[in-house]
Amino acid sequence: MGLTPLDGLMMGTRSGSIDPGILFHLARSKNLSIEQIEEALLKESGLLGISGKSADMRQVIELANANDDRAQLAIDIYCMRVQQAIGALATNMGGIDAVVFTAGVGENSAFIRKQIIAPLSFLGLELDANLIQSCKTDKDISSKDAKTKTLIIAAREELQMANEIESLLKSL
Repeated sequence: MGLTPLDGLMMGTRSGSIDPGILFHLARSKNLSIEQIEEALLKESGLLGISGKSADMRQVIELANANDDRAQLAIDIYCMRVQQAIGALATNMGGIDAVVFTAGVGENSAFIRKQIIAPLSFLGLELDANLIQSCKTDKDISSKDAKTKTLIIAAREELQMANEIESLLKSL
């Protein structure tokens, strides 16, 4: 994310990074106000906007499995955007040691993890066919021959918040 949660990866209802020209296009062609465009980008875009039916990746996958083209498009765009982010970061850092999946989709969707990692073998990423189905967190799901690790790590946001509060209290 950048200044706001709109930047970066597409999410359930948020657009993620977009061509800024879309804002002008929506204002002119649809006669939308700034507030309406903001509402659309925050609450009506992402998986929901592309699939037209759901912001929940589990439901979008079910729809795609039932041959819903828009749901499949939502998955394809989501995975492509994650792949682009991994590629950009690998370039900026001169390589990567690991790709970490976390939070809702990352921790729980073997299908999405596989879709994201499969085309990234040139970065040394390769999944273990047996471990990829695991939904267990804090696990290395890389194949034994992978040069770069693929990990599933629990988000533990509440632990991070508690650590930050403890640090702040100690500084008082």
